[in-house]
Amino acid sequence: MRHNCPVPEYVGVGIADLLLDGQNPRHATVSGQRDILAALLRDGGNKLVNLAKDIAKYGLNPLAVPLVMKSSGGRYTVMEGNRRTAVLKLLLNPDLAAGHKVEQEFRKLAATVALPDEIQCTIVDSREEARHWLELQHTGERQGAGVVPWSAEQTQRFKGERGNHAERGLAFADTVASCYPDNKQLQTDLTAVRRDRITTLGRLVSDPDVRKALGFAFEDGRLLTHYPPAAMERLIARMLADLAGPITVTDLKVKRQRQEYLSKLATDLPDRALYRSGAEPLVRPPRPKERPKPAPPRRTATPPTRIFDGVNLANLSPRIAAILRELQQLNVDQVPNACAILTRVVIELAVSDVYDQKGWTHAQFRDAVKRCLTTIDPKQASPEYQAVRTGLQDGTSMFAVRTMHQFVHNQHFHAVPMEVRSIAANWAPFLIALDSLV
Repeated sequence: MRHNCPVPEYVGVGIADLLLDGQNPRHATVSGQRDILAALLRDGGNKLVNLAKDIAKYGLNPLAVPLVMKSSGGRYTVMEGNRRTAVLKLLLNPDLAAGHKVEQEFRKLAATVALPDEIQCTIVDSREEARHWLELQHTGERQGAGVVPWSAEQTQRFKGERGNHAERGLAFADTVASCYPDNKQLQTDLTAVRRDRITTLGRLVSDPDVRKALGFAFEDGRLLTHYPPAAMERLIARMLADLAGPITVTDLKVKRQRQEYLSKLATDLPDRALYRSGAEPLVRPPRPKERPKPAPPRRTATPPTRIFDGVNLANLSPRIAAILRELQQLNVDQVPNACAILTRVVIELAVSDVYDQKGWTHAQFRDAVKRCLTTIDPKQASPEYQAVRTGLQDGTSMFAVRTMHQFVHNQHFHAVPMEVRSIAANWAPFLIALDSLV
């Protein structure tokens, strides 16, 4: 039996009509609005100033709508969002901070910001109804029903910062995960390191002396090694087991400690006779064959400079086809950011055009992609759309809609030509299929 999902009720409320909650867990029970405000200023005045500065610069957080309960006289008591409400009241009337050490800060800020006449709030009928939402917001993950904070790895992927410890740790972890998929213990330890020790791993492999001793190198964000992948497996497995277990950041914080740790890895180092003067990408070792054949001479393949090569859109909007043709003329090695942004634009416009021509009700980009993919591949079994499916299921994947969103909206997210090529190549079959839907 299906049940209707309750829809929240929103209302615009003037700041003066919002009442701070005297039973707010942030302080002891207090009666009187000025006393409540004084308690918040006393226990976190500097933090309120920082929140006020953020509001003055960026506006109200659209992800945090106050939760309110009707009170007498057409006013509303704030169940969730008391700090934000206090800041708005102080910006509206800095005299409320008189006598507090942050008074002058609020007077200066109040002169720089124009507040809206009212703000959007969500209404509940009682404290009991509000309790459920407050528990989800403030009492931990609650097995996924509450707020699940990002891990160190997920935070680093969002920031997209290049060249720091966590970025090198991520590059190391991503490469190792794809290189040794059949080593179950290694993969288990790697999962633990990703969750809790990604920055510690990055600190270790960022040390040039460590890389030299162990045969690692980084180039353009990629992990390279001076030894064949099979020869490196034992060493890498040992490192991950240590980091997943007894070794913590305090054990590797300074160079002397890292040198001491290197001495413990001596028995796990690869055979020096296998050392290669030129470092090469760490890739999955080839599986042994019954009759090995001599390997052909190694050739350095030149990666394509164009993306979506050979993709033609005949049925979608002519404007989309025109943008795609312009994108196909760009050199991804020279302008990777432009190519990344236009890739997102072409795919999103194509999905939107399908919705328009099908007469479907428009949805968020990710949900719209999901509906189109279900229409294209109802059984969700076609291998050519596997990357798109992975991107819908895993928000941290290179192929995720969220990744393309970061290319456009995250000023710290820098596109890498190799990643842009891979994204375009894996989304190309989906784009071609979209063209065939209309």
